[in-house]
Amino acid sequence: MWATGLNVTYEVKNVGAIACQGDVLLGSAPIEHSERIGEVGSGKWFGIGMSASPQTAYVPGVVPDVACILDLYANDHLQWIDRRGTVDREVFLSVQNRAAKPCDGKFVLSSI
Repeated sequence: MWATGLNVTYEVKNVGAIACQGDVLLGSAPIEHSERIGEVGSGKWFGIGMSASPQTAYVPGVVPDVACILDLYANDHLQWIDRRGTVDREVFLSVQNRAAKPCDGKFVLSSI
């Protein structure tokens, strides 16, 4: 399934063993955190860990520069309680550059 809005294309893919269905909804959510990716060579990968509040649900994303194709891959999080009893969380995101040229962009965490 493809959904196109503005100049951005989204691909939704079922990677499971059973048939699934769903709706694609485009909306906006405030960006709570963003981090510049830096130049990533064609075909190369880049990953980062971003600090995130454990009390907030986030939608991870990537905003590529113009004429770039950055695919967002493995995202995960690690949550722990430190010695003071405070809960901390880090979200891990990675991208692959599918463009034929080096690309830049930014990782974003939008709160929902």
